[in-house]
Amino acid sequence: MTLIFLVFPALKPKEPEKAASPPSVPGNSPAPLTASTTPTTPASSGSAGGVSVTPAPPASASTDLTAFAQRAFGALARGDSAAEADLDWETLQTMTMNAGAAYNMLPNEIEKAGFRRSFIAQFSASFQRSGASADALSNWRLQGQDSARAVIAADSPTGATLLVTVSKRDDKPRISAFTTSP
Repeated sequence: MTLIFLVFPALKPKEPEKAASPPSVPGNSPAPLTASTTPTTPASSGSAGGVSVTPAPPASASTDLTAFAQRAFGALARGDSAAEADLDWETLQTMTMNAGAAYNMLPNEIEKAGFRRSFIAQFSASFQRSGASADALSNWRLQGQDSARAVIAADSPTGATLLVTVSKRDDKPRISAFTTSP
């Protein structure tokens, strides 16, 4: 069985916001993320940090992605095994490691299944030991989106911001990265 040690860094006080672009995910490229099946015509689009950014999708689409990120990250933080289906294991980037790279190096499904269970249990234990709680995160919102991913932000009581990247794989939204921003 593979052991993974994760440390959830202390959430730092919030500094003035800077324009952020979704984190890049090396390796496998997930399918483009479509927030809604309803076509939208953006009033304008721009570029931030080399990533084409479109305006936020309709409220219902961004609400769906935001609700998914909140539910999925909450399950992971609580150590709920249901979080396993919500993570993009092949590309997963965390605050402290490239979990996707470690996962992809495993030789068989038995070891990969052990990795998934261990990751969830150890992340949850580290998150809770840090004094953090998914229930304490507030103001969940769509921060940015491109054709491949959406970044959902949530505020912590300490003023730091959790950034959860949601990508689409196998026609389902999955968390492909999470980090904090001061």
